[in-house]
Amino acid sequence: MLMNMGQAFRRVFAMGALLALAGCFPYAKTYVYIDAPGTQLRELCRDYGPPIALAYDVEGVRTEISLEPGNSTRSGPYVKLLAADNVAITMSDLTARIEQAGAQPVAVSLRPVDTMREPSGRLASTKKRGSATLYQLEFLGLPPLNSAGTALLPAMVINGVAVPGKSIRFERRPFAGMVPLNC
Repeated sequence: MLMNMGQAFRRVFAMGALLALAGCFPYAKTYVYIDAPGTQLRELCRDYGPPIALAYDVEGVRTEISLEPGNSTRSGPYVKLLAADNVAITMSDLTARIEQAGAQPVAVSLRPVDTMREPSGRLASTKKRGSATLYQLEFLGLPPLNSAGTALLPAMVINGVAVPGKSIRFERRPFAGMVPLNC
């Protein structure tokens, strides 16, 4: 049995209305997938959306990184550090190194956001998340990440313990799915 154009339009409209009532919409795009040993992937919106960030713990500091140029919760690529109030974090160099296939390595600056950096390199922040202190840095001048490569984050000193910079693999991947409207 063939369906006429009016019936097809009504069915498509009804499905769209049901999806809107459910609070979801179809979402398709490419995103920057990142991965490194000893890390956990983090999705754009709870358990929906592409995994655009990764997180790991080192010396009592929770670190979260995203190289995605834009998303609903932040303005762009970032590094977030979450530590207890008594933890001292020092970053003497705020430069990450980006290497992509077929391109020259690029040095990218990290700019403190709601975080101050003393001349010694020690980070200070008044931003809290529960009983912990939140330090935020954003990538400045990050080139388009159109081919696979690696990002090397700057080294840190946490409570006197030297922590080498983390090497993160990245690549652009496609994503399609249903995402809630309230993300």
